[in-house]
Amino acid sequence: MSNESRSSDAPRPASRLGALIVAATLALAPAPSEAIAPVLLMLVKQIARDVAESMLENAILSKDLLHHLPDPMVLWSEARRLGRSGTAIYVMDLMRPESPEAAHDIVESVARDELPILKADFYASLCAAFTLEETKAQVKRSGLPLEVTQVTDRHMVIKGMLV
Repeated sequence: MSNESRSSDAPRPASRLGALIVAATLALAPAPSEAIAPVLLMLVKQIARDVAESMLENAILSKDLLHHLPDPMVLWSEARRLGRSGTAIYVMDLMRPESPEAAHDIVESVARDELPILKADFYASLCAAFTLEETKAQVKRSGLPLEVTQVTDRHMVIKGMLV
């Protein structure tokens, strides 16, 4: 079905994600015929677009973005702008350790055998991250109904549902 023939309010199949999994499985099957492979690829791309659009309507997800933002309130204001009632928000990010030494210890315990440039980047990310208390203050200032929880020695999760 072409995009032109599909109205914007037409119902979508109940399980686009399931269809995506089936299409991807078929595409990865041993030696699909040369005639069918392009069709499967087109189908997978279309379903992926539809799933992404549907997910954007229902959830805002972020992983390790917050500590890269010079102004963290940008993330929270965009969550409010993009979300609607019932939108789930789930953000996971690093937490800044109590000291540079603690950050170094985390890097060595998690990435001991990595290349020096990767270890330096990880260390910089840990040092640039916000503390749990700083993040709680950001969320409070945003007015979003989110809870901030430490989930590992170096990660926090900020989650909730817009009302």
